[in-house]
Amino acid sequence: MPPLENPETVVIEALPLPPTAPSNTIGACTKAINANGTGCLNASRAGIDGARTFTPDGNHVYVSVRFSGAPAAPDPASIYSGGQLILVKTDGTTFPNGDGWHCVTCGVPEENRVGVNSDDNTYPEAFRDGARVKMGTSILDCSPHLITAASCTPEATHIYPIKSPFPTYRIIRELRLHPDNVHLGWNQLVLTPDLSGATQFGVFGRLEFDPSPAFGPPGYELRNVSFMLSPELGKSGRFFSVKSPGELIFEPPTGVIGEFRGFTPDGKSTLGIGTQDSFNWDTFSTSLETGESTRLSRDPAYTDPANISPDGKSIVILDGRVTEQTGYPGGKPAGTDGRLYFASAGIGVPPLLDMAIAEAIAGLYTNSARGSFLQPVLIKLDKPVRNDDPDIHDGQQINLGGDPTAGSGSISDPLWLAGADPAWSPDSTAVVYYQRRGCNPAPADCPPSLEPGGRNSRLLIARFTDRTPTQPLPPPDPVSDIIPWGTPYTPGDTLPPSRAIVPAGTYTLTGMSGSAEVVVTAGPSRFREGDEEVVSVAVTYYNYSADGVNFIDGTESGTRGTEGSKTTFTWHADLTFSGLHEGTRKTSEPGGFVVTLSRLGAEGEFSGTLVTSLDGVTYSSDSL
Repeated sequence: MPPLENPETVVIEALPLPPTAPSNTIGACTKAINANGTGCLNASRAGIDGARTFTPDGNHVYVSVRFSGAPAAPDPASIYSGGQLILVKTDGTTFPNGDGWHCVTCGVPEENRVGVNSDDNTYPEAFRDGARVKMGTSILDCSPHLITAASCTPEATHIYPIKSPFPTYRIIRELRLHPDNVHLGWNQLVLTPDLSGATQFGVFGRLEFDPSPAFGPPGYELRNVSFMLSPELGKSGRFFSVKSPGELIFEPPTGVIGEFRGFTPDGKSTLGIGTQDSFNWDTFSTSLETGESTRLSRDPAYTDPANISPDGKSIVILDGRVTEQTGYPGGKPAGTDGRLYFASAGIGVPPLLDMAIAEAIAGLYTNSARGSFLQPVLIKLDKPVRNDDPDIHDGQQINLGGDPTAGSGSISDPLWLAGADPAWSPDSTAVVYYQRRGCNPAPADCPPSLEPGGRNSRLLIARFTDRTPTQPLPPPDPVSDIIPWGTPYTPGDTLPPSRAIVPAGTYTLTGMSGSAEVVVTAGPSRFREGDEEVVSVAVTYYNYSADGVNFIDGTESGTRGTEGSKTTFTWHADLTFSGLHEGTRKTSEPGGFVVTLSRLGAEGEFSGTLVTSLDGVTYSSDSL
């Protein structure tokens, strides 16, 4: 990847964390390890499980952690056990007891947290009032006290559940607080009965506290709910619509939610991921008012978590443009950097196959020994993404500059992989991110961790020292409950909502030049009775160009099949790229490249190969 013209200076430091538990045995966290008796961090990769925002004062960051080794009750230190939310100092000071951290959920009485999943404190986000924080599927409230104040004791703290608005499909995940502090967005997960398939929808609703509900404990209700999904195909984030019988049109990005990732700081738009270039998952912002989407990233790496700076000028994404991506000595063969470039480095290839086999990404990116191959990348938002840019990369990986040797323990150690989400300081001059060591624990395969106590998670702050502190964008007024382009939900509606598809048939897709013949096959929906979903797409390109600079010739097809509890995704490709970028995409034949998933979250099984060559560099599925 070419050097950046104006890279920012980044200084990375470790932030304080509780000492590491020598084991998970009750009582293993002794006073000899932690004299203050304020707990020990689980040594596994699960030691840290989320961070997304600072406190409003900018001096602390909220972090979801897992404690281990606490003594049994009635020892006062018994409260430092399991999943908890802590505050971590970012300004070099300490709490009155000398610790650089403070647990805000430890010891909260049972009667103050009825109906709460106390083990889930992920994606914590501060409310502007400083007295509340959203975490997991609950909200901690210490009103009238600031959570950072000594007066915010466990007895003064209440934790309330955020209740699903749906009678079925209650798995609400990855909740994000809207900047107006009134609304909430989340991903609504929908599974097939045998767990072999999954889909999800971005959802938006108003948070309202009900102190005396007719059923259940006090908590936050989600009302005036809408799915961030248009019933119109051209606005559904699919990038295509049917212009006339037998004719497809490649639409400008609209309704690109994919997996919902949060909101812009002005509160006007959502963040989500989608594939404007086939299989290249990038970050998009989408207007809540109009549904118009703007592409914010372009590197062919898989991009998922994202957070925009409070001043709206930069974004930090986590993606897989990794070098030495195995993390083991020797890495992978030269030319295979970028774990998914073999599937996604087809600049200008429209996302037609994605309609049938996009779910394969779950198997391609999951590795049971390592987890997700993500690193933090800073992108400035002052220039639009353009397909006529000869550089396929964007942004600056912020944790470069250290020893890249696997096992070095440096900021650039490829064994350490970032977790969601990055957290911006209020003045937009720093980002906190956490990492887990992605490594098979067998000593023969992996050098030991050099973190305190040999733990496998760590918390870092990247300071952008060239920046002048800025003020956050003004807090937005409460936005409308109504998403004009979305699908409102009324209690009693059939779930999940219908998702528009390109109907089965044969189509011509006309580009800025050239054309493509597209054959779409549909089958019964796995998620909604009476609906259909695309199960196969076959394309023949005739010097097709969507942008006037990248040209595609050849054939490719993608098919999803189900056998018992297993789902297979079969890809055949014989493409040639010309114009701004030159290369090929080919699969081994006659079987093609096949990804098999046995269940949700399982590591994929692979057969055959998919190889993409672009501008003289070859990327192969053999690098998985």
